[in-house]
Amino acid sequence: APTLIGTPGEVWHPADDSDLHHHDSSELAEEVAHYGNGLASRYPMRDIEVLRFKAAPISLPLAVPGEAGWQMLKVADEPRAAIIATVATPLGDVTVASTHLSFVPGFNVKQLRAVTKAMLRRRQPALLLGDFNLIGKIPERVTRWQSLAKLPTYPVVRPRIQFDHLLGHGFEPAQVKSAQAHAQRLALAVSDHCALVTDI
Repeated sequence: APTLIGTPGEVWHPADDSDLHHHDSSELAEEVAHYGNGLASRYPMRDIEVLRFKAAPISLPLAVPGEAGWQMLKVADEPRAAIIATVATPLGDVTVASTHLSFVPGFNVKQLRAVTKAMLRRRQPALLLGDFNLIGKIPERVTRWQSLAKLPTYPVVRPRIQFDHLLGHGFEPAQVKSAQAHAQRLALAVSDHCALVTDI
């Protein structure tokens, strides 16, 4: 579910539902540059829904790690999205969502509430994962859902802050077999965040 078409930080326009891609592992994404969210599953997915959020109308200075250390950059927000699906797991049907929320305070909380409200309408156990741009226990307090992985994920080099979360509704922390934060950037150069990997 692209949130923008083009190149972030350069020339782009907001995506809409006409830009959605549904493909299996044998298909390749279109050659048009796009950026947004994905949700992949080894189990069948159905009732796929995309929530879209407009970019916050403000830019903020953010500390960004670089080759020469940390630097402050003024960054404009981007459109955001969440992909929600019912996944037929060995545990039964589970509502699963993937999202990347705004870094603008207040906007990310409002988006988080909207996503969990949409998930609860399905009346199934639910798992919400992604980069919430909210630290520590704030997502638990906002949603009253359980955090199923409590690990620092940012920055990828010596992570100290948890921006990336896995929240569960109808799940208990005791159901988590393992949780790790992997610094994939060292091998793949795909993110300035660690990958949060959880076995439930």
